[in-house]
Amino acid sequence: MNKKCFIWLVISVFVVLCIRGELSGKIWGNIVGKVVDEETGKGIEGVTVYLGNETWTETDKNGKFYFKSVYPTDYYLRYEAPFPYVAQLTYRDKQEPAGEDYITLAEGENKHIVKELKKGGGVRGNIELEGVEKIDFKTVGTSIDIYKVEKDSERYKDLTLGTEGMYEIEASPEVEEDGRYEIVGLPEGRIIIVVQGRGGVKPEERYYFPGKLKIVDIRKEEWVENADFYLEENKEENADLKVTVISSIDNRVFKKAVISIKRIEEIWDKELCVEVYSEGKEGEGEGIFSFVLEPGSYVLDVGVFQYGLGWRDKRIKGEHWDEKEIEVEIKKGQLKEITVYFNMKIE
Repeated sequence: MNKKCFIWLVISVFVVLCIRGELSGKIWGNIVGKVVDEETGKGIEGVTVYLGNETWTETDKNGKFYFKSVYPTDYYLRYEAPFPYVAQLTYRDKQEPAGEDYITLAEGENKHIVKELKKGGGVRGNIELEGVEKIDFKTVGTSIDIYKVEKDSERYKDLTLGTEGMYEIEASPEVEEDGRYEIVGLPEGRIIIVVQGRGGVKPEERYYFPGKLKIVDIRKEEWVENADFYLEENKEENADLKVTVISSIDNRVFKKAVISIKRIEEIWDKELCVEVYSEGKEGEGEGIFSFVLEPGSYVLDVGVFQYGLGWRDKRIKGEHWDEKEIEVEIKKGQLKEITVYFNMKIE
């Protein structure tokens, strides 16, 4: 063995020992768990269990899983289960995610965990975009957003999403290149699915179709079949919305803005706002922001940043950010033009 190889071997052994805690003085522990059916108590096979973001394992035929020689610290466990179990379910707007268990592993501890999963249902169907042969779902392509509606909400217009009334669910829809999609592990109750058709990397290849939504009722151990989406521009059936954003101080046009469009839907005699478009956008020509929308009632959130564009900038320099909320009614075949004024000088 030459000198260079020997040095690398010594370094590698040292790193491994450090990682395992041999040189840190800490005694490592183990995590032993079982995933069971909430009603029957029987173990569930084939559940993927994640320890943090990188380490994972699967439950055996008895629903058991093991993580051996684990460094003592705080962790979270996340679960992905086969149909019809509800496992990876996180409400983005609630403080505590429903799909993660936070644990603390002490030195030398053998941590025992029992995770109960309830049964839910699933949704599957097809997504087709007019004139788009191959939909790009993995980069800047079509998105699928899922919301859970709480029937007992007293709110009539949830303009912010994230309080009572409606919660966004972090699910992981499986989508094929041909547009076939499948969402598993949804809780029982009323679910809203929103599909936004956008994609393309180069400016000349970019496309955007008006977001469409479906309201479905999830039942235990059942699939909602044929929840299909066909997105099209169809100017005769849809409508054009053009938004111009202007500084009321010097009458200059804002050429960049962050725009969120929420459609007002009546669900259980309540009006809830469901987001069908949201992103930073650069205006065309003289700062005109163009959209194609289905007829209906909408709420527009328009935000501008004095020096640039983006939510990150908003957090850093909040005093240079402003936003307004506007309700609009869109009619079939209409060209709707709106001008939004901000008392902010463009610099």
